[in-house]
Amino acid sequence: MEKSKYKSLNEWKLANDAGYQSALRNGMIRCICDKFGWKYRVLSVTKQTVLKLAKSYNGTNFADDYTSEYGHARRNNYISKLKGVLKMQERSSKELCLKTAKEYTGNNFQRDFPGLYVHSRKNNYFDELKKALKTKEKTKQSKERTLKLAKSYKGTNFRKDFSNEYQHANKKKYIPELRQILNAGKI
Repeated sequence: MEKSKYKSLNEWKLANDAGYQSALRNGMIRCICDKFGWKYRVLSVTKQTVLKLAKSYNGTNFADDYTSEYGHARRNNYISKLKGVLKMQERSSKELCLKTAKEYTGNNFQRDFPGLYVHSRKNNYFDELKKALKTKEKTKQSKERTLKLAKSYKGTNFRKDFSNEYQHANKKKYIPELRQILNAGKI
């Protein structure tokens, strides 16, 4: 009996659905279970299990993540019910995204939350997301704040890591003072 990074057949199926489907088509499930010491049990796909899975789904593309379950819904004529459940999940994802945006205090939401950002664009509520980000209280750009950041900066590329602050320094013409502080920290 060999070791596997997966603890069960179900865990392997969730991580590698394509491999599972191939093994299922070729009748190799029982052999794989014997090889890794997993309990063999037929993972039945029913309307009830698919809808239950959809209710707990947090991703953005159920059809790609659960191809066999999605196909089962399509073949057995309850795809509209499945899509209705997923729409409810999408609304809660939208609420989560907007709540996260309102609480966000950083400078680059797209970089820090790429999944939520893409979800807002794909599901047509990007404008609401932008409004939520604009309504938050923005940190005021100031010379004092930028110079204080520069004094405590330990990295090697202030211009890249704090691009907004660097642009502010350039616009307000105190770049030489900023560079002096940054260079003093390296000596």
